[in-house]
Amino acid sequence: PQEPAPPAAAAAPEPLALELGYALVALTEGRQGRDLLDRIARLRAQLARDDAVAVPQILVSDNLQLAPAEYALKRRGTELSRGHCRAGDAAGLVARLGEALRAHAAELG
Repeated sequence: PQEPAPPAAAAAPEPLALELGYALVALTEGRQGRDLLDRIARLRAQLARDDAVAVPQILVSDNLQLAPAEYALKRRGTELSRGHCRAGDAAGLVARLGEALRAHAAELG
């Protein structure tokens, strides 16, 4: 008798998109860019540890349709959150991102 095929590996969750207005793009460059990405990684780990929320990878890009200091968090093209942040304020941006992810935790996992 033929053995059943092994179950397919679970597909990786679709990444979220963090889009930035042009005044926030500098947060993604050089030392600031590493700081922003490190803060996002720590936020994802914290949400997994403290709130049992498995946040998928977050892809960061610019969006010239946003106001200069505006950001948008999207999942599958649908906006989850939008707000404003001071240019250069990676900590503030990640804090707002954390609030949005907690508000949408049920949808993420």
